[in-house]
Amino acid sequence: MTQIFINYRRGDTSTTASRLCEWLSGPYGEDQVFMDVEAIAPGRPWREAIERAVGSSDLVLAVIGKEWLPELRRRVADKDDFMRHELETALRRNISIIPVLAEGARMPRSDELPESLAPLSEYQAFELLGRYQFDKQELLKSVARALGVGSEDTPPHDAGPTMTTAAPSPVFPVEEERRSRPWHPEIRWRSLRRRDVALIAGLFLIAAIAAIAVTVARRGGASEAPWETNEIAQEPIRNLECPTRNCSQPSLALDGRKMAFIRSKYGSVYVAEMKRAFSSRTTPVAGAERGIRPSIDKTGRVVFRNQTGGRVWYTDSARKSAHPLTAGPYDYDPVWSPDGSHVAFTSKTGDDYSLFKIDVPPRGKRVELAPARGAKIDVPAWSPDGTRLAFIRASGHCPAQGDVWVLNADGSDPHRLLPLSGDERHPTWSPDSEQIAFSSNVADPRNYDLYTVDADGDHLVRRTSDPEDEVGPSWGADGIVYARGSFTCAGGNDQQLWFAQLAD
Repeated sequence: MTQIFINYRRGDTSTTASRLCEWLSGPYGEDQVFMDVEAIAPGRPWREAIERAVGSSDLVLAVIGKEWLPELRRRVADKDDFMRHELETALRRNISIIPVLAEGARMPRSDELPESLAPLSEYQAFELLGRYQFDKQELLKSVARALGVGSEDTPPHDAGPTMTTAAPSPVFPVEEERRSRPWHPEIRWRSLRRRDVALIAGLFLIAAIAAIAVTVARRGGASEAPWETNEIAQEPIRNLECPTRNCSQPSLALDGRKMAFIRSKYGSVYVAEMKRAFSSRTTPVAGAERGIRPSIDKTGRVVFRNQTGGRVWYTDSARKSAHPLTAGPYDYDPVWSPDGSHVAFTSKTGDDYSLFKIDVPPRGKRVELAPARGAKIDVPAWSPDGTRLAFIRASGHCPAQGDVWVLNADGSDPHRLLPLSGDERHPTWSPDSEQIAFSSNVADPRNYDLYTVDADGDHLVRRTSDPEDEVGPSWGADGIVYARGSFTCAGGNDQQLWFAQLAD
């Protein structure tokens, strides 16, 4: 009989451990999944019972939360730390272990662990991404592989219902998770047509404006306002000489004076001189005839991915020639650091996309900031103060289910910004590094709108509700440029660039 032991610390990950126990009890049987709170009969010596259970298990799931390592350090001299004792027993007896990373926790390095637990750092971890059905299916696959039961895609045929390969449900099924989410309008809007959505959104907008007016009147002062509705905010940037009807992927310099963008689906990269919402002149970037995902720094240098060869290239401020920055062939989504000394980018190895940074000009090896661990990482964005990066971590590829994540510039403290049930894309920071704008289809799966949220995950605001998709925002000193048109996870067509200013 297969027995699975769930190792966890009660004060940190008891809810996660209970969920794992529930997921595994179906295919493997309740009596074969050991969780100390439920599995130890009253009156039995729990120390002896736990050691016996670990020793007789075929697999140990070690649930690691954000407080796992700090608590381990605090209790390093505690002989009664049974969480540690359970893992030491499993390591000593060569029992299979899957570290399960919860709530954005990272895998500890060997030099951060007591000598008896140092080998744990070499085990392949499984990361919970906060998508209930997807996490459940992928965990069961990992457990089946570790136990050598059935195929790598299914649990035992005689142990309960088999897993499906359908895309994960976009709605959180657990009520506590719903209560913790900022909002989930897709529950009400999913079956509505676009014109109905637009009508409802308009009614909400009117109500919101009225509420803001009342609030301002009562407080006698200013309040956060929605997008300006003057001529500049509503007028598309039409003088970018875009005969293909497809200009997209804008990147504003921090001072808002220049913008890089691409014409047509696969380049070329152009740079526009900005005059508030309008461009006075556009010039092509030499060597970027097949460029995508451009990023422009404050001096006018452009970095981009060259579709020919799949490497990242960069220019000097004159943009008369381009030079290779990475070796390729699967490097994507480059973005300048605010001081121009580094470029962050994603790179594909096998099916995984990880986040890296590299010196400019290149002087050494690239540095990994966020390993993929079974997910796709893309479109990083550096905060203007240089302390953090935002990026998208997605389950699946196309269609994807992406979340906005944030980590420190040295790669520490990676965490999901907020739990939404839609597909989030293209994060960009406000000039003061206090907010993040991004695109999401959370309100309507058929349509991407722009949202802003505080850098700590609070105060989510839906900023647009146009029937066309609004994607790829870039936030500069004077406002946000974004692409409006048709967008799918495979790319966009018939897009034009628009400019919006936040009201004072």
